[in-house]
Amino acid sequence: MFTVEQRDALRERVLTLAENDRRVVAGAAVGSLALGGPKPPAAGDLFGWGVIYGVHARACIERGRVWQAEHYIGAVRDHALSLACLRRELPAVQARGYDDLPAETLSGFNGTHVGSLEPERLRHALSAALRALIDEGKEANVPSADVVAERLAELR
Repeated sequence: MFTVEQRDALRERVLTLAENDRRVVAGAAVGSLALGGPKPPAAGDLFGWGVIYGVHARACIERGRVWQAEHYIGAVRDHALSLACLRRELPAVQARGYDDLPAETLSGFNGTHVGSLEPERLRHALSAALRALIDEGKEANVPSADVVAERLAELR
């Protein structure tokens, strides 16, 4: 493990070496350095993107794009989990706060993992993920959560 001072010194050393080497044309900060202390995402943004991913997932299931559907269902779940973290002042990015959520909150995510690429299993996981997203949106006082819940119910 590095201390913060050692990490910062190492970063500066690498940057200095890169600046003096014309072969280096790009670099990336990863891990905790990549966060750079950004403010937490807005609840409305997390909710909105989760809804968009849910609509995309549904379309993918209907079109037989099962792997793409699986991806989007996971994105719905991740946005709902991020909302849960945000409400509890846990890190809401890169899944950093998920493991610190209370067990009763996490139990609301049962059924959100895709166990099979069969369309019916995808629909079940999507439904569970959307329920979790709507519940978390309501808990976070996202103004559009009730309207979205009604509209999504109409799609069934």
